[in-house]
Amino acid sequence: MGAPFQLGLVRKPLNTSVQDTLTLNQTSLTQHQHSASVEDRIVQVVTAAGLASNLDTTLLRAADYLPNALCSDKGCDSEGTDTEEFEKLRHSGQTVSECSESNETIRANMRQLGQDANQGLGSLRLELAQLKQDVVGSQTGLMEDFAHSMSEVTRVLKERERTILHLTQILGEWNSGASSFKILYLGRYVFFSRLYGRILTQ
Repeated sequence: MGAPFQLGLVRKPLNTSVQDTLTLNQTSLTQHQHSASVEDRIVQVVTAAGLASNLDTTLLRAADYLPNALCSDKGCDSEGTDTEEFEKLRHSGQTVSECSESNETIRANMRQLGQDANQGLGSLRLELAQLKQDVVGSQTGLMEDFAHSMSEVTRVLKERERTILHLTQILGEWNSGASSFKILYLGRYVFFSRLYGRILTQ
């Protein structure tokens, strides 16, 4: 008699393409997580630096380049043998060329994002330099106007002081003249009074 018939499932060897697909799925997931962490770091740096809104607009525009779908690991959504689940994954997943193309797209988009961020930073530096120049120029103009106003106030005060001094001199001279006139008038009055008295006595 021959060998007895054995019941049970026979585990088939894994297909090479299935292993490649799983490896690419794991690599794509890792790259997606790395891309997300890089994007988070960029957002944190941009937020901490307090950049202008135009840079935020540039980053948002650059973010539209990122693909919406990556090579995702579908995993096992039902119970069954490993071979059955791997076969489902092999037929439903992306091919190696599609995953490679998606990875290249991600790299290109990240490079584009970096270029847009650098361009936005350059524009922001120019705007800040122009703003600084305008502020310094305005401050210089205000200081010059203030100095001119103070010189005008000083000149007006000096003119008032000279006017007051001149009026004081005029009043002094008038008072001096009035006193002299009073003395002269009093002397003449005494003289004529005496002369009139003599005439009456003769």
